[in-house]
Amino acid sequence: AMVLCHELSEDEYVVNGRPTIDVERKFYGLWTFDQTLVAKAAEILIERCRPYDPALADTIQKQHQEILNIKDVPPTDMTNVVSRIVSYLETSQQQMIAMNRQTRELWELEGQALRVSRNLNANKLQAFLRMAQKVDERDWTNPIASLQVAALSETLGQMLDLPTLQLRRLRLAGLLFRVGLASAPNEVFTHTPDELDDATLTFWQERSVLGAQLLTAMPELAPVTKIVAHHLEYWDGSGKPDGLREEEIPIESRILGLISYFQDLIQARGKRIAFSLGEALEKCINHSGTYFDPILVESLSNVIRLTEMGLMQLPQRPSQLPNVWLEEVVTEKFGSKASS
Repeated sequence: AMVLCHELSEDEYVVNGRPTIDVERKFYGLWTFDQTLVAKAAEILIERCRPYDPALADTIQKQHQEILNIKDVPPTDMTNVVSRIVSYLETSQQQMIAMNRQTRELWELEGQALRVSRNLNANKLQAFLRMAQKVDERDWTNPIASLQVAALSETLGQMLDLPTLQLRRLRLAGLLFRVGLASAPNEVFTHTPDELDDATLTFWQERSVLGAQLLTAMPELAPVTKIVAHHLEYWDGSGKPDGLREEEIPIESRILGLISYFQDLIQARGKRIAFSLGEALEKCINHSGTYFDPILVESLSNVIRLTEMGLMQLPQRPSQLPNVWLEEVVTEKFGSKASS
């Protein structure tokens, strides 16, 4: 990972000017796991270091080149790294507030605490979005699952006239619903469930719970966490984790569960070929009233029929995408491989 920081200007500090104590200094920061951005950040570091210590810059340059020359690097599980970053952000910001409480008037502190809280929340959300993106990158047969699920879930929510706040939560849940697979064995991404061994199958079946457990690190995401936690509940009460049935299941979870199932079917997985849009829809219809809400299945049917008639296109990405979601894969039309 690489972190770039740029300190606030004199004018931006406003209150009492630039701090004289290091712990009170503030920075704009960018941190990333993206290989291209990490490499670019390293080049900037070397360039800035050279005027101060040419020998050190040369050493870093040599090490940087050696890293770039490494081929076929296996994927790395980022779960622990992201969790540590989230924890660091939280504790460091809290420490900064505590220090400032000793040197600031109360009215100044309240405004500062609010700004710090907003920055902290943005950084923690960024960490989870990075984690979700890394999961998609590991799944080479379905590398934009989160984008497509978020987009089609949002479309279904709009058809049902969900309020704006619920649509926002549903969209974010669509981007984050696979974070529970961050430390999953590779077999999860290369085999269908009936091809997995018992231990890996259990991991797959518990993915909604694992994802929700990770997201609880950010209490502000509680409504989104609830959506993710219950998206594998079934209409007839036979799902996980709590055996909720019918309208006991949050409407957003019902939508996410149906759309994630449909989207997975139109992509190849293990020995199973990709289904066409119509074939995938038929499987959803077969589970209407057992796994899925019949009203939602009917709404999805209307969307697919309009698509097959050429009257609309299925969305490839949600209407609003967080800036931190760095999509580098070349996207195809939603379902194009399945319907070809």
